[in-house]
Amino acid sequence: MDAFPKDLQGPVLWTLLYANDVMLASQDKDERERQTQAWSDRQARFGLHLNFMETEYLTTDEHESGSIKIDDKDLPRAATFKHLGSIVSSDGSISHQIIAPINAAWLKWRSLTGVLCDENIPDRLKSKIYQSVVRPVTLYGTEYWSATKEMEGRISVMEMIMLHWMGGVTQLDRICNQDTSRI
Repeated sequence: MDAFPKDLQGPVLWTLLYANDVMLASQDKDERERQTQAWSDRQARFGLHLNFMETEYLTTDEHESGSIKIDDKDLPRAATFKHLGSIVSSDGSISHQIIAPINAAWLKWRSLTGVLCDENIPDRLKSKIYQSVVRPVTLYGTEYWSATKEMEGRISVMEMIMLHWMGGVTQLDRICNQDTSRI
């Protein structure tokens, strides 16, 4: 991919290439449109085509109107953009970043519910399984985030719900979260 567009590549962090993905960054809409059109033209010269179904753009300027046109086709504007596992949002927040690991943890949790919710398995073993399998899925890749109260709260809520299920605790039992975490 990076063999033919050397002249199209800008300085580092303005053009990022990975496998068959290209990320172009610019300060204004006209420059973004010019860069994208140049990439599309160069690909066409080599018999390749820009996939308009997977091509989108993201801007942090909420007041920017219109869209980017490439070959007389409008590119859709995205609210979030995922690149190499990181999620960038148009408002600049990383709150979307916490959703993916929590969803992955729930998927892992659901695959283990037969063990973790079994009353015949000791709580100590359930705890070890949870701490060695489910929790690492939640925390994978989070070491470079700046932790916010919102993120800590979401992870805490997820863990409390899972602990309630592991202990067989329902809301009718009226057991506090602090007591549940000791189980």
